[in-house]
Parts: sequence; structure tokens; C-alpha cells
Amino acid sequence: MPVPLAPRALHAAGSSAERHSVEQLAARITGAAVEVLAGQRPVAQLAPWLPRDLLARLQLRANLGRMDSAPTPSRSARAHRASTVTSARATLVSPGVYEASAVVSDRLRSRAVALRLENVRGSGWRVTALEIG
Repeated sequence: MPVPLAPRALHAAGSSAERHSVEQLAARITGAAVEVLAGQRPVAQLAPWLPRDLLARLQLRANLGRMDSAPTPSRSARAHRASTVTSARATLVSPGVYEASAVVSDRLRSRAVALRLENVRGSGWRVTALEIG
């Protein structure tokens, strides 16, 4: 006779203080990334939290948004200029790994941002995935 398995937990248990800390970090990183897209912040300032490949992708997207040859800022840069992070949420997916989402609103629209943050021993939290809608 097979032994019944215990129900699996949907989420790993983590402290609410840690989750709150990760949510705050996700909001700050999201705000800084949007400032990079607007041309208001150099991408190098995110180096402590993002690996080189994500920094390069973020810089490329910022450059593409500013490729408009007109003397006025591109529509993309103007939209990002007045952006604010309106919310950030995080869920523990395994010990030391959170997936977070944030909502960024500007004058034209709201967009979603998704991040994966991992606690790297000796280095603190690092973003291992970043998607900006």
C-alpha cells in the first residue's frame, strides 16, 4: 500500500522582516532602473546589485530609447522622467531567493517590473533577473 504524501507547501517560509526588506530594495532598484532609462542616472550606479549582463541590457535599452535624433528628449525619456514606483511585492520562492514585482507609473501609463533577487553569501542581495514592461 502506498504511503500518502504530506501536502507540499506552496511557498517557503521566510520572515516578514526579510520580505519587507527585499520589497524595499526591489522598489529602490526599480526606481533607479527607470531613472537609467530616462537618462537621469548612470547605469554603473546599479553595479552593486546587477550583474554585468543585466547592466548591459539596461544600458542598451536606455540608449535605444534615446536614439531619436531630434533635439528634444525622446517620448520614452519624457515618459520615464516623471515615473514613481507605486508598489512593490516580494515572494520567497526558496531560501535566499525572492521574486518581486513592482508597478511604475508615469504621466502616460503604468508598467510592471519583475525582479529576481538572490542573497549571495558575503555580497548581500543581487538581482539575477530584471524585466521592465
